Amino acid sequence: MRAIPTDPRPLWVERVRLGDFAAIPAPFTWAQSDDLAMLLDGYAVTGGHERLSCIYTATMQVMGNGGAGSATALDLWLTLFYAHRGYRHQGTWPRGREREKLDRICESLRLALLALSPEQQSGFLGALRDGSTSEEARP
Repeated sequence: MRAIPTDPRPLWVERVRLGDFAAIPAPFTWAQSDDLAMLLDGYAVTGGHERLSCIYTATMQVMGNGGAGSATALDLWLTLFYAHRGYRHQGTWPRGREREKLDRICESLRLALLALSPEQQSGFLGALRDGSTSEEARP
């Protein structure tokens, strides 16, 4: 008998992948964000590590100053993707102020996604994965 495949991701992540950004938990925190972060392949969207790193650095700097500033929903999502990739490679997890900043990024992302116009949302959904992950995006 064949086993039925199961998806370990929370149901809300699948709803987000299909365009229901209101399904993101509120408040949205770093601890909840791994599966969501990996729906978007940051390397493919930005063309590689260098550009992704620049977006991450700029967004983290803005968030360090207390707000989302000019960071777009895409900037925030790419930053989240890059942070998860980086911490996985290091084998550590953020703590203290770094963790607080990443929590702010998560909640700012949730709010930015909810504020997208229908046209922006449609374009954003085009960049999301079909639920699978590429080899370079998953450990």
